[in-house]
Formats: sequence, C-alpha cells, structure tokens
Amino acid sequence: MRLRRVGWRRKKRRPGCNQAPSLLGSGGLFMNQQVTDYIQNITNESQVEVCNRIRQLIHENIPNVEEQVKYKQAFYSIQGKQTCVYFPAKDWIHVTLFQAANLDAPAGFFEKSDHADRKTIKIRNGKEFDFDVLAGLLKKLGEAQ
Repeated sequence: MRLRRVGWRRKKRRPGCNQAPSLLGSGGLFMNQQVTDYIQNITNESQVEVCNRIRQLIHENIPNVEEQVKYKQAFYSIQGKQTCVYFPAKDWIHVTLFQAANLDAPAGFFEKSDHADRKTIKIRNGKEFDFDVLAGLLKKLGEAQ
C-alpha cells in the first residue's frame, strides 16, 4: 500500500513557463517568446496584426513592463502589479487597462464597466481604431507606475 501525502501535489509544468524572455526587435524591447507564440497562433490574420501593434505600443509606452501568457491571454505587469491584458474574441480584440480610474478618452472609446479602476476597449475587426489614443493612455499608465 502506497501512502499519499495529504495537501501536497506536484504542479505540472506548462510549456514555455520557465523560458527566459528573448530580445526582439529594435530599441532593446524585451519580449517573451511565450507571448510571441500566443500571437502567432491566433487564426484571424487581422487580429494578429492588431495584437502585434498593441504589444509594440505597450513596450514603447510602459517602461520595464513584463509580459506573459496567463489564462489564454497576454498579461502585462510592472513589479507584479497588473497593468493591462488583451486577447482575441470572435470579432474583436478585447483590451483591459488596470489601475486606470484617472484615464480619460474620447466618448465611446471605453466600454461600460462595473469596475471603476478598469477600462475596457474593444478593437473591432474591420473598423477604424485610433491607436494614438491607446498609445497616450498606455503612456499615462506607465508614468503612473
């Protein structure tokens, strides 16, 4: 008879969890290979382009941001505090900005939310989107950290 330790269980390792970030692109931006793979595996090509653009804006406007994939979403944080997250949905890319109660944007830019400290944005497939406004919001988030 084998005895089993109660309350102890070995965690399964997920692929890519222990990978070191890789240096990609110009400007010395540290990008995690796990997030690169996550974006490349999106089936809608226009959503791949949008996610790459969002990722670039995050790294350009939020210094020292760390990225990882959690819960099938691209998460960004600074010193363990969540800053933003994005993921593809059926016809849009869903972006959430955390610690964003003081952020202002043009009318209709944010979706309605029950959380005052979170701002949600839907970037709809085939619709015009002002990435300059998003860049400004990300810059303000980075400065607040």
